[in-house]
Amino acid sequence: MIVIPAIDLRGGRVVRGVGGRRERYAPLKSWLCPRSDPLELVERLSSLGFRTVYVADLDAIEREERRHELYRSMASMAKILLDCGVRSVSDAIEAANSSIDVIVATETLPSINVAAKIAERLRCLASIDIRGGRVVSRAPELSGLSPVECARLLSEIGFDTMIAVMLDRVGTYSGVDLGLVESLICVAERLVVGGGIRGLDDLLRLRDMGVHGALVASALHDGKLGVEELRRHGLLGK
Repeated sequence: MIVIPAIDLRGGRVVRGVGGRRERYAPLKSWLCPRSDPLELVERLSSLGFRTVYVADLDAIEREERRHELYRSMASMAKILLDCGVRSVSDAIEAANSSIDVIVATETLPSINVAAKIAERLRCLASIDIRGGRVVSRAPELSGLSPVECARLLSEIGFDTMIAVMLDRVGTYSGVDLGLVESLICVAERLVVGGGIRGLDDLLRLRDMGVHGALVASALHDGKLGVEELRRHGLLGK
């Protein structure tokens, strides 16, 4: 398992996510980087040994305002898993042309049919966005489903790597829903989990369960997770 630092962007700056309440997100303050500049932060993370970084561009997710030049610049320093609010096949292709790994997220998908068409054309990751234990989606076929039901549908149309983002746990230190993780890991070929991670013990438990990756932000920025301890436990990847 690897730890994947998670970055939320708004207005081209890094913001701190808490509980999925995006209207309250404020510019990031972190010991890792003196400013909320995404390029500085990705460069810093890469220098510390993190090879993969997850990025959610909130302006793209909410208003389809994408920054492909910024995405390309970040991708020159690390492998970028990007949620830029994909709503169509053309959105996915354009993002892929920015040399990033495209995330197709349930929150912005208009239909399962669009997801299937994207899966036919590109090798993308699927993000299952979860709030209150149910799937968040514009797609009528997905909205309100249990995460496991959603994962089964996405698996059937060709997605093998899935990211389960527990939006209401992000930045809260409330812990991960291990029961949900146990259910999802039986469906997804590779599962990445995000939201609520408190520290090393949570990560080691997820690794023991067979999780492929863990999205972490607050625990890194607040110094609750040290880079050396992650390296010592083999959680930085190769």
